[in-house]
Amino acid sequence: MEINDGKIEGDRTIENDLRLLGTITGSATVAHGAVFELHGTVFGNVVVEEGDTVRLYGTVSGNVTNKGGHLDVFGTIEGQLIKSSGVTHLDANATVGCGIT
Repeated sequence: MEINDGKIEGDRTIENDLRLLGTITGSATVAHGAVFELHGTVFGNVVVEEGDTVRLYGTVSGNVTNKGGHLDVFGTIEGQLIKSSGVTHLDANATVGCGIT
């Protein structure tokens, strides 16, 4: 798994396993069966595609949409959590600012 503690500018498609300790200034789409562990901040939206795994310990300033992956939320979603399909686990200590749909 790649570990990144820097700043990624703009939108990013994550196709390989990534542990992010830093920031993404845009949105992130997780694709192709990747594992994404967010310990830092995404300043846009996060989309979890089918077959992907996301563990959210940090902060997403936008929405998080699960489109068929496995999503574990332990941190903060300032926007909405949108559960289209897949498995979504919301920890008791997690926060979602704009609700769950």
